[in-house]
Amino acid sequence: MNNLMFVLGATLPSLDNVTSWWVTQGKDILFMIVVFVLLKYVFKQQIGKAVGLAVFAGLVWFVITDPQTIFTAIANLFKMLFG
Repeated sequence: MNNLMFVLGATLPSLDNVTSWWVTQGKDILFMIVVFVLLKYVFKQQIGKAVGLAVFAGLVWFVITDPQTIFTAIANLFKMLFG
């Protein structure tokens, strides 16, 4: 009976996954906004703005998804420049 209580206690909800939930929701909202604005630019035939927005949104998506890669690249750049 004691082992059953430990198993039930192990599955209690926690706040560990809140940040991953916020990141997922943020990416979904960003995607919807970008698609809406891209369609608006395409229908107005403002292709330059649409391409610029797509590139910028791709960079933001990459930073949100894996920020450690960006921070490592910036740190390596500073090491190369300043020793």
